[in-house]
Amino acid sequence: MHQSTLSFKNTLSGPSVQDIDTFRQRNFYQWVFTGPLGYCQSHSGWSFFGFLQRGTDILCIAATDGGDFYTNRIPRLSLEQALSRRMQITNLHTSEPLLMSLLDLAALDPTFLFTLPYRRIPSGLTLWEEDYTVILLAQLASPIRKDDSELDLSVALFGWMDSEILIFLRESIRCPTLGEYSYLQAATDREMRAQRMSTLIRNAGGFRRTYHPKFAHLCGRGL
Repeated sequence: MHQSTLSFKNTLSGPSVQDIDTFRQRNFYQWVFTGPLGYCQSHSGWSFFGFLQRGTDILCIAATDGGDFYTNRIPRLSLEQALSRRMQITNLHTSEPLLMSLLDLAALDPTFLFTLPYRRIPSGLTLWEEDYTVILLAQLASPIRKDDSELDLSVALFGWMDSEILIFLRESIRCPTLGEYSYLQAATDREMRAQRMSTLIRNAGGFRRTYHPKFAHLCGRGL
């Protein structure tokens, strides 16, 4: 487990039952919950946060604009117990499914993720196959199977990711890794990004790649 050094823009006060919709409108660019999955983009917490049900487990992914990617996988029952305790602290009691509050905490209390077992997503995971089939999430969401929820979350994640970087990686790097994406996303200005792009081209394959089986026949959609 890695100790987080992230800082977030501000600490929000908990929404009441009466203004939960207003809270979501004010604090999120996007907030989607379908039951098997949910994802959001917040103004002040995680830039992207999503979860996916996998059997009796919940898989979470959290990311920042600075190129940090985290994940955790926890039994749904344990997660709901932790959520219930956290919601009692905020005095927020609604009839909504508890997993909805997991999305709210992406802005309200983004450090909640670090109270659970978590890890950085391995930088050596590839973003897509040679035919551009997106496989990043599939590598985390084992057991591997064709799943519309997994596909929907992958589309949401890649929709949030920087399109300029994705286009560069598609055109210049064969089967790029998450580490290569993060290396570019962490650049603090356009000049640094351009320099890092040149570095990646000169040192193609310089980022360690993590072995994985072929996912193309399970993921079903490319870039």
